[in-house]
Amino acid sequence: IDRASDWEERLAGVVRLYRTTGRWASKHSDNTEEKSYGEWIKTQRTAYKQGKLSAERIAQLEALEGWSWGKTS
Repeated sequence: IDRASDWEERLAGVVRLYRTTGRWASKHSDNTEEKSYGEWIKTQRTAYKQGKLSAERIAQLEALEGWSWGKTS
C-alpha cells in the first residue's frame, strides 16, 4: 500500500465532492461516501492540530478553496 498515493486519492475525492455539493464532506452524513470523506477530513485536522501533518500536505489542503482547519457544518 502506497500511503502517499492513497492520501492523494482521498484528497481528490474530497475535492470532487466539494465541487459537486459546494460544501465539505460531513462525518455525520447519511451518505456513506460523504461520511467516509468527512472522517478523512477530521483525521487531517486532528493530525494538523497535533503537529503530525507534513508541510507539503498542509500546503495542499490550505490551497483548496474554502478550506478551514476548524470545523465546518
